[in-house]
Amino acid sequence: MRRAHRAVADPFYRFSRWLFDRSTRIYYRRIDVEGRENLPAGPAIIVANHPNSIADGFLLMSQIPRPVCLIAKDSIVRIPVVGWLARRCGVIGVARQTEYRDRQAQRRQINLAAIQGCAPRLAAGGMILIFGEGISSDSRRLQSIRKGAMRIGYAAEETNEFRLGVAFVPVGINYSSKNRFRSEALIRIGRPFRLRDVSAEPERDKAHVLAAGTARLQAEIEALTTNIVAEELAPLVDRLAELRSSARRLSPALWFEAQKQIAEALHYWNQTAPRRVLALRESLAGYDRALEQAELSDETVRQRRPRVALAAGVTGLARSLALLAVYLYGWANSIGPRYLGRASLRFSRAGRKLGERIRGRPSEFGVTKETASAQVGGWIGAGLFYPAQIYLVGELVRAGWGWRAGVASAAVYAFTLIPAWLFSLRHSERMQHDWQQARAAWDFLRRPRPALRLRQRRRRLAAEVEALVRAYEAPARRAARGITQ
Repeated sequence: MRRAHRAVADPFYRFSRWLFDRSTRIYYRRIDVEGRENLPAGPAIIVANHPNSIADGFLLMSQIPRPVCLIAKDSIVRIPVVGWLARRCGVIGVARQTEYRDRQAQRRQINLAAIQGCAPRLAAGGMILIFGEGISSDSRRLQSIRKGAMRIGYAAEETNEFRLGVAFVPVGINYSSKNRFRSEALIRIGRPFRLRDVSAEPERDKAHVLAAGTARLQAEIEALTTNIVAEELAPLVDRLAELRSSARRLSPALWFEAQKQIAEALHYWNQTAPRRVLALRESLAGYDRALEQAELSDETVRQRRPRVALAAGVTGLARSLALLAVYLYGWANSIGPRYLGRASLRFSRAGRKLGERIRGRPSEFGVTKETASAQVGGWIGAGLFYPAQIYLVGELVRAGWGWRAGVASAAVYAFTLIPAWLFSLRHSERMQHDWQQARAAWDFLRRPRPALRLRQRRRRLAAEVEALVRAYEAPARRAARGITQ
């Protein structure tokens, strides 16, 4: 049992975790984690939603401070080389029904072996990570949570006479734009529960414990994510969340909370009073047409103190120019990894579109692999180009100043490659932000009258959104009070 737990705590796992952390922090501009204090010290099963394919595993394994064994489809662990690497990282393969339609007996055998393999890890105090939906989806609606997590935990408890106290930890993964480079991610970790929180005597009613525990995971993960039930409302949810915020969002947590409130309110009113949602759509469309006619942007209209914003933007651009040499150093040295990352992304998109043409219908889950493709392509590029670049720098310096200077220069160069890459990304974002801020403020000062009129219209529209949310929340609060009383 101890050996099973140590399998994910060796140097190889720690290196892989560091690699996942660097990869996700390069791809995502900001990663926030809420509720780390909810992670228990003993045996635990993390049950998360699965919106973004392999990237979800990279993200969670890099942000959870404890060693984690990931449950994944068994086709991954069967791939030559990749499968060996996955098993070294503690990945346990399970058979999905979609891949074993005609081999159900084999599927049950594989999954039984996986459950039996998880039991000693949990008994040793380990942590298991499973994506409860069983499949990644491009939909922003949480799919049905399956019973796999509860089965694994129940089997481990049953093997150890229900004395382990395995904790089930719901986790919600949220992305501002999962397929966009340098977007934001928010991980919300909910409070854990155990079998005895579901049933006082779990050993006597297995079917009830599995069903009730799965239903609880479904409800709690929904509460931790922006769950847009009607997919056609997703663009409207994003647009209204931007409109509701009077300034640029400061933290992913506040942004996702605004999205969640609007998504719930829109779903409610779309079911009970669809005309109200239609009227809001028309008001938003009218505002967008007015922006287009005035040749102004929403960013320009939302300016509160344009002179101050213009000064701040110009000052920021001047500061960026002072650091231009460092930025160019990071940009130039990361051309290879960036090129292969983008090439992998284009290849993934081309493959998805080809599959759609062959099947004659849109791919339901293809987009979710694009983020992982870009990350893997970037690291392959780093693995190919960086050693060659380091060797070349060392050789050039050695030719002029000797081998000691060459080795020292190569070491310093190697040490600065990834930090310089990160700096160039952040510096580029800062320059873009300062430029957009200065341009929006200048447009406002150049055309103040239409900008002020549109600002008032925007405020009225934001008030409509606020009223919609409050009108939904009032009966919801009354219903909640009635349930608890």
